[in-house]
Amino acid sequence: MSLVDVIGLISVKVGVDGCCKDVDPKLSNAGGGIQTVRLYNVNGALIGSGGGTDGSIGSGDFAVHQSVANQALTAEFYANDDAACIATISATLHDDTKWGWTGDWGKICGLDWYYSGIAMQGTEGTNKTNSPLCTWIDRDHSDDIKAAVIGITWPGFVHRGDDAPLSGDGRDRCGNQFRAWDADGGAPLVGAAARSRPRKQKRSQFPGDDRLVISSQAGHNATELCQHENSFGPDFVSLPEGAYCNMATKEILPLCGAGVTARCFDLAAARLARQPTSGAASANVLVGQKTKNKIIEW
Repeated sequence: MSLVDVIGLISVKVGVDGCCKDVDPKLSNAGGGIQTVRLYNVNGALIGSGGGTDGSIGSGDFAVHQSVANQALTAEFYANDDAACIATISATLHDDTKWGWTGDWGKICGLDWYYSGIAMQGTEGTNKTNSPLCTWIDRDHSDDIKAAVIGITWPGFVHRGDDAPLSGDGRDRCGNQFRAWDADGGAPLVGAAARSRPRKQKRSQFPGDDRLVISSQAGHNATELCQHENSFGPDFVSLPEGAYCNMATKEILPLCGAGVTARCFDLAAARLARQPTSGAASANVLVGQKTKNKIIEW
């Protein structure tokens, strides 16, 4: 077979970069680096690579070159040392086949996750939108993030509007259509091949993180985020729930408001001054409330 140079296009959207209000600072340490993307054919043979970056990628499109014109049914994504939380990946391959994946699968399969501000079209034929979770990857594991590499076999994530509803919780895809490793050539992290690891106290937030994510989305629940063992990221407020999650301590507090003035989180103070205010307003603030210098609103 003669060698050819064909190109596929991979589009990656990270958890928060590129989705926030213009007046808000970008949330770094969620749009990290992809070192490289590798493509494999139906037989598991490597047929292409490329698309990598050395710094923060935000969200963007990446060309991946193939040396043979096989259909690339599997793609692997390798992190660099700048952690990335991936919300969606879509692919348009050289034969114009189109595939997609969302970061919800990281949570399903036991990897580190967080909410995202990415809006996606909901069920076909409706005007509803939803917001996928994002899955963390990081090569050097400096912040206790498990996965350095994720692998996606695209056909396992196809579901059309007229298809039968998916059965079960989706975990049958963990280790099969969706895989993850702790390093390039490292140990598998999901599925039957994953080794049982002793449970230890792990970090759930970047050290010194002074950011606050405020979400008005009904599907974003501060209590669920705080109570989940694999959640990781900045402190979080759910406006529909009226609750705040301190991700460093995994403590849940109500928002201060009518009838709630003690042991609560003062969102107004955090928004207006980026820190607790003095005087009358400070009476509503939990003693020791963390200063918030960066706020992201969804």
